[in-house]
Amino acid sequence: MSDYWGNNRPLLPNWLQASTGADSRNDPAAGGNGTTGVKPPSGGGGGDGGGGDGGYLSGGKRMPVEFPRHLYPPPGVDTVDFRIVREMDPGTSFNLIDFTPQLFGIQSQVYITQYAVFNDGLLEANFAFQPTLNGFRIYPFHGNPAFNPPLISLGLAPDLSNYALINGFLTMNPQDRLIWTCYNKDTVAVAMGVRVVGYVDMVSKRVTTRFGG
Repeated sequence: MSDYWGNNRPLLPNWLQASTGADSRNDPAAGGNGTTGVKPPSGGGGGDGGGGDGGYLSGGKRMPVEFPRHLYPPPGVDTVDFRIVREMDPGTSFNLIDFTPQLFGIQSQVYITQYAVFNDGLLEANFAFQPTLNGFRIYPFHGNPAFNPPLISLGLAPDLSNYALINGFLTMNPQDRLIWTCYNKDTVAVAMGVRVVGYVDMVSKRVTTRFGG
């Protein structure tokens, strides 16, 4: 089999080349199963990259695959997706999101994984979103670094869709209070919005972090 440049070399791990006859484990005379199907390695260290391919460990045992919990909700959890948009009068501020888990009857940890912001104003310096947890600024390095602290004002899309989501992992205990405050310093009214996405883990307790990042 040739690669893109015409070099004759295998493009797949040895045990995946069973149908071409390149793997002796397909030959009954060599101890194979005599079929053209794929036969995974039976021991560790097989395949490319050591330790076997296809999620196998030493001894042929399967290794469970788990996606990163800061990107994907694990099985058995309830998802969180708060969205709010408000018409902001000139020179006003408002807490778009004010969330304490235990006030919703949640007695376990809440994990925020992403957020999005939106405003339809023209000049960035006239608008701001300030997220706090128990009165302390979170996501301290998100936003425009020309301001100190960095100013969160610009979204990634003209709405609160999935395209606008920004990664920001945050762990909340039941008594913690998450507030997203928006500020309109312009001379005209503008629409401003916030979205927060995550999940509630009713089963597991994980290491608690106070500030998101």
